[in-house]
Amino acid sequence: MARIIREAMSDTHNLDPANISNQYRYQNVYGHGTVRCKTCSHSWSSYISWIKVDLKKCRLAHRFQQKCQSCETANTPAFKTEELERMIKLTIARVISLMNGTYDNTGTNNLNDRQLDAPHDSDRCEKCAYGKGRPCYE
Repeated sequence: MARIIREAMSDTHNLDPANISNQYRYQNVYGHGTVRCKTCSHSWSSYISWIKVDLKKCRLAHRFQQKCQSCETANTPAFKTEELERMIKLTIARVISLMNGTYDNTGTNNLNDRQLDAPHDSDRCEKCAYGKGRPCYE
């Protein structure tokens, strides 16, 4: 993961992790993840699977879990390498715009029609505080 983050920083924006202020260090971004329940083997995919990226240490700080519909066990999503690269590039572009003062909060992740049509189960999403918090996609 560190390699993917470092390459995206240098290839796209020539950004050094040491130059990122602590206020922008951690960034949340979502993308298409797949989950397989470790308890009952039920599997599913979600277009709103979240990760928290630590840009100073060039690592994934957290992968937000989703609970299984069958047995309610919390599970961690997996991401294809190409999807992680897309998510990291989006995160870096966001941080650059935040640092430049040009960040626009509208359409941050550029949801497409397929993603908007896909259901999101807030009651089983850790980022949504398992239905007790604000929906994570707002």
